[in-house]
Amino acid sequence: MLTAVDEGIGNITRTLQDVDRWNSTLLVLTSDNGAPTTGCGGAQGGQNWPLRGGKCSAWSGGNRVPALIRGPGVVAGRTLSQLAHVTDWGPTILSFVDPNNTRKNRHQAMLPLDGVDLKPALTKADEVPAARDTVLLEADPYAFPWSGRNFQGDQHATPFYAIRDAQYKLMIGDPGQPGIVDAYYCTGPPCPATHNNSANASAVPVYNVSTVLLFDLVNDPFESTNIAEQHPDVVARLRGLIEEYNATAASSAQQGLPDDPRADPKNFNNTVTPWM
Repeated sequence: MLTAVDEGIGNITRTLQDVDRWNSTLLVLTSDNGAPTTGCGGAQGGQNWPLRGGKCSAWSGGNRVPALIRGPGVVAGRTLSQLAHVTDWGPTILSFVDPNNTRKNRHQAMLPLDGVDLKPALTKADEVPAARDTVLLEADPYAFPWSGRNFQGDQHATPFYAIRDAQYKLMIGDPGQPGIVDAYYCTGPPCPATHNNSANASAVPVYNVSTVLLFDLVNDPFESTNIAEQHPDVVARLRGLIEEYNATAASSAQQGLPDDPRADPKNFNNTVTPWM
C-alpha cells in the first residue's frame, strides 16, 4: 500500500512540475487515524508501537498521526510539535489560497469553522505560539456494543470520552480494544515479545472500563502511567471541558439507525463529495 501511495504522489508531483504549478501548490500528506490492529479490523498487520492502541480506540496509537507539509512559504526541514487537529486543515488551506482572508471571513460569517489556522506556525521562521491548546478526541455516548445498537462501529463496553489539553490527556470509560494485556500492538520484530499480539491475545486487560485515565503526554507520550489519583484538580478541570462540549453537541441518536434514503448517492448522479 505504501508503495502505491508513493507511486501515486509521485505521479501527481511530476505532473504539477510539468505544468509549472509545483511551486504554487500546497501539498499535505496525513492520515485520518492510526493503523488498524487486531482490535479493529487489523488483519493487515498495522503497527503503531511504541504508541499505545490503534484505530477504533482513544489511545494515541489511534489518533496521533504524522503529517508532511510542503508548499509556498512553508519552512522546510523543520519538525513542529504543536497540537493540531484534522479540522484545522480547512481554515489553514483557506489561509494559503486566500491570504487576505476574504473568503474565510465570509465563510465564518455564514458557518463558523471548527478548526484553527496553522499557517503562521508553518511559514514563520521562528516558532510561534500554538494556535490551539485543546482537542476533543472522542465523545461517544452511543458506544457499541454497550448501546445494543446493531451496527458495525468501534468496539467499546461503555460510553467513552477523551480530551487533550496542553500536556494532559483524560480518558473516561472504555478506551477501546480490550483483550490485550497492555493495549500495545505490534506484530513482531523488531518489537519486543511483551508487545506482541499473539503473546498477549488471551490476557486480561489491566484497566477497568469505568477507570478514569490521565496521562502527561509530554513526559509520558506512550501513555504508560495513569496519574489521575495524583492530579484530581486536572481531572476535574478536563471533566468540566468535556461537559462544556457535550452541552453544545448535536444529538447522535441517529447513529446506527438505517440510512436516510434521501441521502442515497443515486439521488445525486451517484456522486459522493469529499467530506471537507
